[in-house]
Amino acid sequence: MRFLLFTAIVFGIFYFFYSKLRRFLAQIFQPLTDNEDTRASTSRSREPGRINKGEMKQCPACGVYFPAGTGKKSKNLEYCSDDCARKGNDK
Repeated sequence: MRFLLFTAIVFGIFYFFYSKLRRFLAQIFQPLTDNEDTRASTSRSREPGRINKGEMKQCPACGVYFPAGTGKKSKNLEYCSDDCARKGNDK
């Protein structure tokens, strides 16, 4: 009976430290193995008003590439700046 109680206590202590160590290691190595943040950002970027840092647009007036969602919108086109939007409207 003592052996069974001793075994249960040792197993409980082992399991406690094992679970803490496992969570700790998962937090350390998660960014290296699972890039969940990029998948989440691409799905959120399709919502209006959200910016996807990886998607680039080309300015129709000057040809410069800029992050989508950061430019000036005018007549259903997105320009890199206010100056290019004015130039595009003047054409």
